[in-house]
Amino acid sequence: MNKPTKYSLALLTVLTISNADTVNLGEIDVISNTRAPQKITKTTSTIEVITDEMIEQKGYINLAEAVNDIAGLATTQSGGLGQTTSLFNRGMIGGSTLIMIDGVRMTDGSTTDNKAILENISLSNVKQIEIIKGGMSSIWGGNASGGVINIITKTPKDGLHGSVNGSYGSEATYDTGFNLLYKNDKISANAGASRLKTNGISAMAPENAEKDGMNQNNYLGSITFTPDENNAFNFTANKTLTKAKFDDPYSGLGGNDAYSHSDGNNYVWSTKYIYTQDNYESILQASKADGKRVYFETYDQRLYKFTNENYSWINKYDYAKGTVTGGLEYVSVNGSNTYASDNYNSLQKADYTDRAAYISNLYNVTDTTMLETNLRYDNFNNFDDETSYKIGVKQKLGDFEARANYGKSFDAPSGYQLANTYPGISLEPSNTKGYEIGLNYAKMIDVVYFSNKVANELIWRTGATWNDPYGYANANDDTTYNGVEINFNTPVMERLWLNANYTKLFSMNETVTMADGSMGPKIRRPKETVNISLSYEPIEKLNIILGAQYIGDRLDMDYVTYTLKETGNYTLWNASFIYEINQNLNLAIYLKNMFDKDYQSVYGYNSEGQTAEAKLTYRF
Repeated sequence: MNKPTKYSLALLTVLTISNADTVNLGEIDVISNTRAPQKITKTTSTIEVITDEMIEQKGYINLAEAVNDIAGLATTQSGGLGQTTSLFNRGMIGGSTLIMIDGVRMTDGSTTDNKAILENISLSNVKQIEIIKGGMSSIWGGNASGGVINIITKTPKDGLHGSVNGSYGSEATYDTGFNLLYKNDKISANAGASRLKTNGISAMAPENAEKDGMNQNNYLGSITFTPDENNAFNFTANKTLTKAKFDDPYSGLGGNDAYSHSDGNNYVWSTKYIYTQDNYESILQASKADGKRVYFETYDQRLYKFTNENYSWINKYDYAKGTVTGGLEYVSVNGSNTYASDNYNSLQKADYTDRAAYISNLYNVTDTTMLETNLRYDNFNNFDDETSYKIGVKQKLGDFEARANYGKSFDAPSGYQLANTYPGISLEPSNTKGYEIGLNYAKMIDVVYFSNKVANELIWRTGATWNDPYGYANANDDTTYNGVEINFNTPVMERLWLNANYTKLFSMNETVTMADGSMGPKIRRPKETVNISLSYEPIEKLNIILGAQYIGDRLDMDYVTYTLKETGNYTLWNASFIYEINQNLNLAIYLKNMFDKDYQSVYGYNSEGQTAEAKLTYRF
């Protein structure tokens, strides 16, 4: 970290400590911690929420941009909008963080690690994004050992209301959409659509080569029928269509690959019955997510498909000293990939089913002491059964609040991994045992130390030459991820608000295969990140936000020479200007990478330079 950045952080820390204030989070409802609604303060977990207001203020276009500002989370992208994006949660791979839309799993079994396709997840019609860090398999099952990100769509208020927005920005980027919402005593409904289109940038060098643009359409509909105060029926559907150009690194054309392109299609539906009676709530839900991606490359064509089906029965009961939540769940996961070229054709597919039961209990030992315990059992048809658990405690003492969580989670192999195993290997889920210790002062400063040890981590195993065996296997040695997160959130002075966070990763074991077949360090995870945001209201109707992100030491692999390259140590600056023209109409101007910093988050791939966007939003 350079000296100016260090001095700025020190100054901001002093300002934070000397201008203490309290942020009230008690009124925010979250769903992801137990799968039933509860106040955000009624848990020992580390939870952060990105609201629709924050999305508008920062000008986030997709999920990757939104979570990249959160402590402990980092993303990389192989080019501009629409290009392949990876997520690292406290250093752990993307497939260890379960990403959902309204509780429906977006896990893509056709990927190399069960990750969701972040670049295809739209933020139109979003009420809030719930982020839980730390193992959550004790509630959600597999592929939540790093945490959970649940996108919650908007719910109608009384009467008819909605919004229309349109924006234009650099690289001929258009972003338009509408939401129409209605609610009365019996019916509430929500319908929306959005379209994002950009000419983009060249994904690979040279920067002035053929541009790789994208088009994305998103459609959402939801209706809830409430015949009486005890019963409610809901149906929700969400569809996203994406077309994108990209550069094939194996074509030999670099950034001048004008042919390679992809078509994507994600479809999510959910039907739900909710029964409430006094202190009891019961939720019956059936959901399905389908995804398909076709990559048309210079010499071949690849088709990736996934299907996730989920059926659950969740029960919640509030008693005098706390809340108990439990349920039954059935999960079916399918993933396949088809590779076709002039002289070769293959189909690889795999699937598994999971029957599970879980129980969670939040017990208020005293007015200042909270105890949270979770236990879940998963019965697989293809793997050994798994038992996950979590125990957490939170203690208040004046303005201080301490918490600690310890648990066991697991990540199941993806269909792609099951279909591409190392010869003679039978893959099993990886297991993570981890803990976190957190201290919060006046809901203003929050410090967390975390440590996760992964056994049987799923890795790509190969040798030093093309003739050696290769495929996915469980690692023989444990992998440890530990580090610290610090969050600041406070007013500095009248009309000036500070948000800042710092993440430091201490340990990440070797996993990358080097040119000689030996193992190298973890790649693409920054060892340090700093995010700073200052929000200023010079007049009542104008909000100005200045933000900076520092990325520290980070390594990536040059897969041509199998040597390591440095891709970190840079700072990006952004700004937003939100002006309320009248009570219905807002104008927003977003400036990103204001100083046109040239950097790469994935070695060999370009990142967007300086961009500007103007957006009008009309609400009625």
